[in-house]
Amino acid sequence: LLWNKLRHYARQYEADQRYDKFISLSMDDPSITPTEKCRFYLGITLRDDTKARPVPGIMQIPGGRYAVFRHTGSYSSLHKVYRSIYEEWFPKSKYHPQSTFSFEMYMNHPSTTETSELLTEIYIPVIRK
Repeated sequence: LLWNKLRHYARQYEADQRYDKFISLSMDDPSITPTEKCRFYLGITLRDDTKARPVPGIMQIPGGRYAVFRHTGSYSSLHKVYRSIYEEWFPKSKYHPQSTFSFEMYMNHPSTTETSELLTEIYIPVIRK
């Protein structure tokens, strides 16, 4: 499982004691880009800790205004949430999606949480109309 590989990798750099949440970044839209060419990153958020060993592969998420959506349940239904956001929420809102990447933050872990209780926050960069 990809999650476990990431946790193992984090342990090698002593980051496992500093991480807060799992996070994923999708760089492509799977409804446009063929699945095999979609870029997806899985990572962990790190708490500030200046004394810890540096961790390779750090990516900083740009600051700015984000619309945040909360999903409870299976990850397999996240695509429905995105469709609702883009087809229903954006047309009715005072915002446009910004051209930078969105990301998901996993508030709990599938190994310790029932699938129906998994909590995911979706962050989409926005600009006001």
